[in-house]
Amino acid sequence: MTRAAILFPGQGNLAPDLSTRLQRSDPELHELIVTRAGADVFDRADDGQQWRQPAVFAASMGCWRTIERAIEAGELWPEPLEIIAFAGHSLGEIGALVASGALAVADAVELVCVRGEVFGAVETSGPPAAMCAIVGNDALAVARAQLRDDLFVANDNSPQQVVVAGSREAVLAARAAARGSGLRAVMMPMTFPGHTPWAADVVAPLAELLAGIELAEPTAPVWSGTHAAPFVDTRSEIAVGCTIPVRWRETVIALRDQGAELMIDVGPGHVLAAQAAKTVGPEIETLAPCDA
Repeated sequence: MTRAAILFPGQGNLAPDLSTRLQRSDPELHELIVTRAGADVFDRADDGQQWRQPAVFAASMGCWRTIERAIEAGELWPEPLEIIAFAGHSLGEIGALVASGALAVADAVELVCVRGEVFGAVETSGPPAAMCAIVGNDALAVARAQLRDDLFVANDNSPQQVVVAGSREAVLAARAAARGSGLRAVMMPMTFPGHTPWAADVVAPLAELLAGIELAEPTAPVWSGTHAAPFVDTRSEIAVGCTIPVRWRETVIALRDQGAELMIDVGPGHVLAAQAAKTVGPEIETLAPCDA
């Protein structure tokens, strides 16, 4: 039996026929999403966080339902799988909680929609912000050398990738410095300074909503990507996590140390599988069944 960790991403490229795919893989979730976020939620995923976050959540959960059925049928891996952990990167924490049975789907839909709305409000009302991925050897050290009052490390994703966020001016300066050091630096299509102190205004509305949501015992531990450990005070950690860095590199290492032999990237795409491979190398297997 292979011990597996299930990884849920916070971003990903969305298929143009996402609505049709979701209707086929999880019609209940499709109805919940379009009822709450609007029938055009999937078409407007690039228009802002209000639509992007529900759409990404829906895509991941649709992928998970397909993967879950393949696991149950013994068709995903050559031998039976024992799921020892679920883990989420940023928004992916909500999907991980649902997959583990800790969070009801209807509550998750409301949570991702409110999360997208408050993120969007900060994005449009705050000062001009940006995010940039820095890629290459010593990416974290190069990023840290550029930090200032308006620039933060938002994601420590792997030994070869970090994301910085903050004021647009500071992010552009960090990009130039990274390129000057011979690293790749790619601006991300987001103007929300997620996982930095600049996101503080999202904490109170999320905490208020989470206070009224019931949580159940998960089927396996659910790991927070922002704390690199299993959730303890889930409601607080979900809300406050929006303002602190994602410690994904540490999360992957910890999952390996807990005995994970296979890491399954729920998708869409294969970003988390690639980051896991760069972090722990050949010590584990990685799989991205929904990588288009």
